Amino acid sequence: MFFWPRGLLTRACAGFTTQQNMDSVFLEHAVRSSLVDFLERRVQCVLRDGAILIGNLISFDQFYNLVLARAVKRIVVDKQFAEEPVGLYIVRGENVATLSELSVDRDDHVQTLLKRISMKRIRQAQEAKALQAHSRSGRRPTSIADQE
Repeated sequence: MFFWPRGLLTRACAGFTTQQNMDSVFLEHAVRSSLVDFLERRVQCVLRDGAILIGNLISFDQFYNLVLARAVKRIVVDKQFAEEPVGLYIVRGENVATLSELSVDRDDHVQTLLKRISMKRIRQAQEAKALQAHSRSGRRPTSIADQE
């Protein structure tokens, strides 16, 4: 937690007339200071669409846009997973749902709970699960591949 020295807070916020403007300054500082702690560390980023990215956080900006180096996209279906290397990856801040540091112990624990399989098999498992979900809902799949 960051604490402002006495008197500095008053001078820093002197130009703001409303509490809302002051709150935005505090929020921006809190986001920036917390992301600095993650720089050059292995992080797991979960996006709004459920995609999981794992990589080294090398940069960010005030909009929460992230740059991940040596990134992989982890695809999980039931108790199976695969990792697809994507290299340098830029994530738009509005798509970030969560960001957490990924320790080696935690990642090893996850890998003991899940079975690693090939990308080909994980894609087949994804398609089977999507087809099963569509058959339960009574709707026909609408993708182009399913219409052929």
